[in-house]
Amino acid sequence: MFKEIAKFLIILSTIGLILPIFSFAQVPLIKAPETIEEAKGVTERGFKKVLEDLPEILKKIWREEVLPVWRKMGDWFRNIWENYIKSSLHDFWYSSLKPKIQSFLERIKELLGKEVEERKPIIEEEFKKEKEELMEELPGVTKSLWERFKALLR
Repeated sequence: MFKEIAKFLIILSTIGLILPIFSFAQVPLIKAPETIEEAKGVTERGFKKVLEDLPEILKKIWREEVLPVWRKMGDWFRNIWENYIKSSLHDFWYSSLKPKIQSFLERIKELLGKEVEERKPIIEEEFKKEKEELMEELPGVTKSLWERFKALLR
């Protein structure tokens, strides 16, 4: 049994040493250019090929790799927003902020209502004075407007 395993290992190691030697005997697929013009031509053809294929390659990368990642990120964020943040904000708003804001607005209405009631007679007097002044100025304004209109027509 031991002799058979030893023979098997010797054969495998021999094959493992001999097989890589055969790779040196292969003919290269790409041949090195011999002149500068030939190298220039190969380079130009390579750039042309790259420029022709680049838009399609970028489209493929965008569609198959970038967009799926962004969609997964968007779905993940939407899931977190809808399940955790939105509901907790809603609960926070209705449990603690809304009553405070309503009481604050009621207090402001109360203070402004008192101030308006205190100033109401003063405002009415000022309104009457303004009304009288306008009634006095109105005939002069209408005359001057009419005279200006006549002057335009002449």
